[in-house]
Amino acid sequence: MALSQSDNLEYNAEPERDSARPQLACTRADGCACKLLVVDDEPTIVNILETLLAGEGYDVASALSGEEAVEYLRSSPVDVLVTDIRMDGMNGFELINETRKLDPDVQVIVI
Repeated sequence: MALSQSDNLEYNAEPERDSARPQLACTRADGCACKLLVVDDEPTIVNILETLLAGEGYDVASALSGEEAVEYLRSSPVDVLVTDIRMDGMNGFELINETRKLDPDVQVIVI
């Protein structure tokens, strides 16, 4: 069967999602994308997570140390902290404690 320009075909540029895969909630109550801060002392890990999470619709910032993350958090609130535990300098546990002092409502994901 040949198709002509008059045939109304829709092209879906979005890949089909696996229905068994859980969908992430990407927006806050105000409609803005959730802000995540990814912290790891390995730049490759940070880049991979930034790319994947931004692709899911999150607003992603990153830091390569706990100290850098605390400086960021002092001026820019986030909804979720994604952190490694084993890092040089300030480790992930110390970062979580400092984060909770700045904002006790921040959700934490440990990698």
